[in-house]
Amino acid sequence: MKLKYKILNLFYSQKTKSKHHRILSKYNTYYRGLDRDLKNAFVLRNIYFTNSTTFSTDPKLGLQNPIEILISSAFVQITFGLNQDCLNIFNNIFVMAAPYSYKQSKDVYKGDVNANTGSINLAWPSVKEGFYIDDDALNLAIHEFSHGILLEHINTTSNSPFFDKRRLKEYNVFAQQKLEKVRAGNNVVFRDYAGTNIMELFAVALETFFEKPSDFATHEPDLYKSICYLLNQNPIKEGSPLIYA
Repeated sequence: MKLKYKILNLFYSQKTKSKHHRILSKYNTYYRGLDRDLKNAFVLRNIYFTNSTTFSTDPKLGLQNPIEILISSAFVQITFGLNQDCLNIFNNIFVMAAPYSYKQSKDVYKGDVNANTGSINLAWPSVKEGFYIDDDALNLAIHEFSHGILLEHINTTSNSPFFDKRRLKEYNVFAQQKLEKVRAGNNVVFRDYAGTNIMELFAVALETFFEKPSDFATHEPDLYKSICYLLNQNPIKEGSPLIYA
């Protein structure tokens, strides 16, 4: 465990840590599969992300602690092997009671990343479904956080980007090949929505990476491996998925 989290561990109450552990154990399959030490590290990162992010909800829904904890876990799951443990641009999360639309638009959304407001918007029923059904490669929170993380990486001016430059370049080579396959109808493991553009392919790839890792690795081994190194983890390795701790 890194020094930062050892220090945070001293300040977070046992009650808070137990609450996160209880909710994550019930709803997050990835968390349940971790060994004890990694669960402790995951909880600390989850608390840190929850505390460093502004959560707001539709008045019909009301802000509930389990909502924050479960949504935060999707971000922590993606970034568990990375140094970056929070969002600096898209650090406002608005949780809707139902799918929504914007003024002067007929489009209905379950989630989106809004660059104008620096927010990630999520419809809670779809977030819940993404965690309750954990093997269909459909997880709204992972999908939208994937967008937010990649956009923040691209636009960051700090010395702490999310991804290693070389690893991202390797991923992009295989991602472009996969995008062409999907658009040509030669698609096995991803849903067709991945062919929309390279950003959507990244989000769909991460959903599949965590919820159907074996299928992904079998059908697209090069792309799967590139994501393993990009995120510094391999979810097939249950218990201890991190490549470099």
